[in-house]
Amino acid sequence: MNNSEFDIDKITEEYRADIERNTYKRIEIGLVVGLVIALIFPMLYSHFALAGASYMPVTLEMAKQMGSPIRAAFLQSLLIVVTSVVFIGGTAVKYQDQWGILKQYGIYFCMTYVMAIITGVTCFWMSLNLDLLLKYGFIHFILCVLLALYQYVEVTKDLVAINGELADTNNYRLLGDSAGYYAETFERLKHLKFKLSWNWGVFWFGSLWLIYRKMCFVGIVMIAFETAISIISFNNYSAMNFYVGRSLCSFAISIIYGACGNYIYMKHIDRIKAKGESMSESERSLYYQRKAGAKCGVVFWIAIFTLIVLQIYIGKC
Repeated sequence: MNNSEFDIDKITEEYRADIERNTYKRIEIGLVVGLVIALIFPMLYSHFALAGASYMPVTLEMAKQMGSPIRAAFLQSLLIVVTSVVFIGGTAVKYQDQWGILKQYGIYFCMTYVMAIITGVTCFWMSLNLDLLLKYGFIHFILCVLLALYQYVEVTKDLVAINGELADTNNYRLLGDSAGYYAETFERLKHLKFKLSWNWGVFWFGSLWLIYRKMCFVGIVMIAFETAISIISFNNYSAMNFYVGRSLCSFAISIIYGACGNYIYMKHIDRIKAKGESMSESERSLYYQRKAGAKCGVVFWIAIFTLIVLQIYIGKC
């Protein structure tokens, strides 16, 4: 095998680029998950800790410490987002191939453990004592073991990909890492009378998933619609009625997303394919990468805006 057939420098460069992309992707996912948790947590806290008697996005101790529930809610949301980024984005340590396994997981354990403690103590969810730190440390250790098992499964999938069992190149450019799943799902939908199938990703993340899959216009419209419903409901109903009504509405919308998301995505991909048919191979490749696949991008700023708007309105409660 000569150098033209096996360019080690090119392979190394592509590998490093792939590491960078995966690191950014994990950070982006951490941001999305953190924003969702920061948005939902105040409602759950009010419902369970206060038995639905009133709406309080933060603990009374934190609100008193910060001097304002709004400032406390903002700091709490920021800490939740940063913690989520550290937990999910921190998994990129596995790409540091110059480190041993113990060093990778040791660093991950330490940085996530410290961040979780900082968030818990700052938000007055836990007190700073040795017994509690040891108990949480044990739970955290179990979490890292589960992560190791997850990464083992992920590596197994990579080996399957190396053996050529992934979808073809164009499908990969169009559909991203889940090319195999969506290619199979789309083929099945084309033969169904009722174009319904279930997608847990759309169910849980809804409009953010639409933007993640580059259906930005539809996603932005739906986020605006859901935000408007939340604000109107909050201004016209009590805190408890708002919580119940908003939860039921969100659940109904999530069901629709979960059942119809794959079909909406299939039609989106079909339109992109139709436009790309008249292009050359190189133009088509660039077009697919730009218009399809999976990329978070603007989704975070939209989610942040939504979070801030809802926190401001709800924080006045």
